[in-house]
Amino acid sequence: MRNILSFKRKPVKNLLSNQSARDFFEHLFRSTLIDLMAQVKRGHEGALDSILLVGAMPFEIKIVLEFPFQRVIVSNIEDFIDPTTFREIMVLVDGDERLDYCESSLESLSFPGRSFDLVVCKETLHHLSRPVLGLYEMLRVCRHGLFFIEGNLTLLTKLLRKTKIGSSYEENWSISKGRVRDNFVFKWDPDFVVEILRSYYLESGFSATFYDMWYSSRFHQTYFLRVVLLLLNRFSQLIPLFPRGNYLICLILPGHDIPHKIGWELEKTVEPDTICTG
Repeated sequence: MRNILSFKRKPVKNLLSNQSARDFFEHLFRSTLIDLMAQVKRGHEGALDSILLVGAMPFEIKIVLEFPFQRVIVSNIEDFIDPTTFREIMVLVDGDERLDYCESSLESLSFPGRSFDLVVCKETLHHLSRPVLGLYEMLRVCRHGLFFIEGNLTLLTKLLRKTKIGSSYEENWSISKGRVRDNFVFKWDPDFVVEILRSYYLESGFSATFYDMWYSSRFHQTYFLRVVLLLLNRFSQLIPLFPRGNYLICLILPGHDIPHKIGWELEKTVEPDTICTG
């Protein structure tokens, strides 16, 4: 399989009707999952039965449960989420037999290779001290497709951070919550992701679709700001040289002839402590 790369501007729909950042992220997560499933099904005739949610929040779990997956695994670290959110997740786990919770570090997932049809991850990789290893682990356990949503590394975002006009991606969130810092402000560049995929899949090939978009939760403070954000994204779609957005959505489909093990670096030398309950 040859490498297939696609770079697009993410169409921002329903932005004016989204009254909160939560509304917007629900729409973004659901639409990206539908997009991933559609891409996978073009080359895969069987059902998509299993999915791994990395660092998922309750609203993401509820969205996934809308689809006919038979096995839904939520992988998280309890210390990384507040107690209220953790209790909400466990209520969902107790209420649906398809759902299971595993406390496992994304940097060293305990699952065998190609364990899940799909793997999804929204804004979790930047919580890791070794985010690239986290992506490798997602690739390892994925069978048919995955997506992740993270901050986008661009010249403009570098300039905004350097000039202090724009704050670093969640840089001070953990500190403001009185917790140990767990945001390492890592942003992703599509070219960097492509190099990771090439080194992982080698001759097996892959397909990768990259979307970028402009977004900030601050734009939901007023209707006028939502209009400004909508126009900003419209301009980015119409003008090819318009600066790339601060959000990156990456959809990855592996090749069909992937060997069981790829590379010595994927050998498991230490079995991580993993707690699963369901």
